[in-house]
Amino acid sequence: MADRSRTAPILLLCVPRPELLNDRPAWGGGKMNATSVLLEPLAAADTELLLDNLLDGAELDGETRRRIVDGAQGNPLFVEEMVAMMREDGDVVVSPTIHALLQARLVRLGAQERSVIERAAVEGEIFHAAAVTELAREHVRADVPKHLLALVRKELIRPSEATVVGGDAFRFRHLLIRDTAYDSLPKRERAELHKRFARWMDEHASLVERYGGASPSPIAPIRGL
Repeated sequence: MADRSRTAPILLLCVPRPELLNDRPAWGGGKMNATSVLLEPLAAADTELLLDNLLDGAELDGETRRRIVDGAQGNPLFVEEMVAMMREDGDVVVSPTIHALLQARLVRLGAQERSVIERAAVEGEIFHAAAVTELAREHVRADVPKHLLALVRKELIRPSEATVVGGDAFRFRHLLIRDTAYDSLPKRERAELHKRFARWMDEHASLVERYGGASPSPIAPIRGL
């Protein structure tokens, strides 16, 4: 349509997830007047506005509103799903459809990339490349930096400020991505990885600063064991 409609004023708007360019990196390229825009998370004020529109005049107490805004972290889909679940159940919960969506994204990863992101989730929302390398399977360790960069390109993680000395640090783009990756690990393997991570912290990690007046790095709790 784009190639054969040069004389008509047509706007073609395509809204895919980042995985599209992994499968078809040249998609949309080489065409006149074509551009790609990455949609960043909504600001808190815009999330509030979206929430008001979805509520359509319904009243919402301040605590519930805060839980939705904080939990959504700027993702419109999460706001919609939380409001839908609140209407159905009377409480703000993480919708199973969100978990299904995120799980589907992780399933599309290569086996080694998925292994890396699962081990990153053991440390927490913020994690360090050195810790992931320590937790990675032997045959994956040399390629951990490459896989982390691939996960950045796929908008699953982002670079972050390190909270321990040495090496690079990253942050999950959304806390729910971290939770989904963490929950994908079998309980027995999860427990063993927590033990190995604790040993790594004891043997190799020195804190740059203890919280530095800000929130502490969210080290993953050993839950569900």
